[in-house]
Amino acid sequence: MKQNFVDSTTIHAVESLFRETERDPWAVSLAGQLADLFVYSDTIRYPVPAPHRGEGYDLAEEDSLLRELARRDSNVFSGKEYSTARPRTVASNYLFTSFKRFSYWVRANQVSLRRWTALHRSSWIQHRRAATTGEKYIFDLDRLLKRPDIKELAGVANIAPLDLCYAFDSVLKYPIFGELTGRGYYLNHPLRDAIKLPTMLKKKAIPPPVAVSFHNSVAQLAVRLSHDDYTSLLHELRGMVRQRGLHKMAPGQFDREHIREIAATVRLSPRLRGYSRGVGITTGIFGGLGAFPVLGTPATVVGGLISVAAAFWSGGLPRNVSRVWWLRWAMKWDIEEQAERRL
Repeated sequence: MKQNFVDSTTIHAVESLFRETERDPWAVSLAGQLADLFVYSDTIRYPVPAPHRGEGYDLAEEDSLLRELARRDSNVFSGKEYSTARPRTVASNYLFTSFKRFSYWVRANQVSLRRWTALHRSSWIQHRRAATTGEKYIFDLDRLLKRPDIKELAGVANIAPLDLCYAFDSVLKYPIFGELTGRGYYLNHPLRDAIKLPTMLKKKAIPPPVAVSFHNSVAQLAVRLSHDDYTSLLHELRGMVRQRGLHKMAPGQFDREHIREIAATVRLSPRLRGYSRGVGITTGIFGGLGAFPVLGTPATVVGGLISVAAAFWSGGLPRNVSRVWWLRWAMKWDIEEQAERRL
């Protein structure tokens, strides 16, 4: 992947995992998608809203997840400015048709929308909004606020009409960011997939194939990581992938042991090889080695074996176990399944 794009709403979503705040409903999946984007992209563009000519608000200069990702790999990210000086006018037929489609999505996703709205009322996001548009929207939505149907929809979703407009405004920005993306891939926040806007002819872009995707592994791990652990993991993965040339390879064109070494080095969470739920005894692996406090699972050592409460354990092991090199034969990582899928 060469030059790609990520919107700030996606950055906010992943960052919500590491703050004492409401969590974005799509945060976990986006944490995995952002990992692949960061690891494999040569450069990543992000939007820089400019409320005044030549004075764009750069999220990479704020206390943000983007700043931490850019700090150690400063050549990866570059801001792309767009104007927020004046609200953009939308033709009435386009506006009302789009809002009607959006209203169907709102009715079917009320809980997710309320959580997303609660997150965007957080002080740290409000601070960023104040620096970009203040209380304004990117689009001229005054006509919507005067209509009874927006009040009715806000009542159904149990959010304020102004918050509903804020969410709709975010959806309408999809084509703007698509234009900023150019020919690359755009990792958009899923809220912008809520509807197909009337003039959109292009289907949602599929991420370019990568040698091995870390999406699922990082997503599962992200909820247990700190802000620093997450950014450090992404930097480590990017460095190892590029050092070994995987960013230039087709999917599956590597040996299983090659990817096991990467998984162990960056400490992706392993599983116990050969474990299946419902089997209460796991033989000869950790028995007698003081494994109980390492595993962190309901277990007792009996005659050199470990009896595990299988109903409460899926076979997953703590991340730090990856560092125990002499136990690697007993471990398995989910990303191994992508190995040796020769084309």
